[in-house]
Amino acid sequence: MFTTATLERLQCPECDVIFGPWSLISADPGALGDLYNLLYRVYSEGTTITWQEKAFYLMNPARHGVYMNYASGEWLAGVRRLRAIGWNVWGYEPHLNTVRCRPDRASGLVDRIEDTGTTAFDGIFTHNFLEHPQNPRAFFTDLHGLLKPGGAMVHSTPCFELRFDASPFHLYFFVGRSFATLCAGTGFDVVERLESDREDPGSFVAIARCRKT
Repeated sequence: MFTTATLERLQCPECDVIFGPWSLISADPGALGDLYNLLYRVYSEGTTITWQEKAFYLMNPARHGVYMNYASGEWLAGVRRLRAIGWNVWGYEPHLNTVRCRPDRASGLVDRIEDTGTTAFDGIFTHNFLEHPQNPRAFFTDLHGLLKPGGAMVHSTPCFELRFDASPFHLYFFVGRSFATLCAGTGFDVVERLESDREDPGSFVAIARCRKT
């Protein structure tokens, strides 16, 4: 679907995580960004509003809280709907050069966290992103620093299993003990694990709700 190259993946015997291809995990971030630019010229992900909103509400948000949809991409309809009914939600996209949109603070999309007016969030959520960071431990450490004590974190992705593995851009699959191990090593507790309907494998999503310790 994405490349003619052979996909090689490895599994860690200590924590169970499946990872690879190593060429993308170890690539220069700028070079990887260039590959994403090429990808999005020919490929467009379907709408994910429903899952973004589900991830948001699983954080048990409070009206006075401030929340972030991390790596929201160009799929901002969910953020706009939540903001329209009074939630203080921001769409943060650290790689706007790889998507077809521009920062728009009035609509809630920023490419610099300080533009949200805070660096201490009550909750952070992602959808279809957990499998993409080159260094998951560094990513979770960054999220830990952005959350208030006891803050919520929710990740929604099918890659809690070995699914949609045809894409070389899916670098990690958090099977078995791997996600709990990652959380324990970066200051989070896993509070809850949920799954969508397995009868529709094309839209299967698993969700993990966590808390900053």
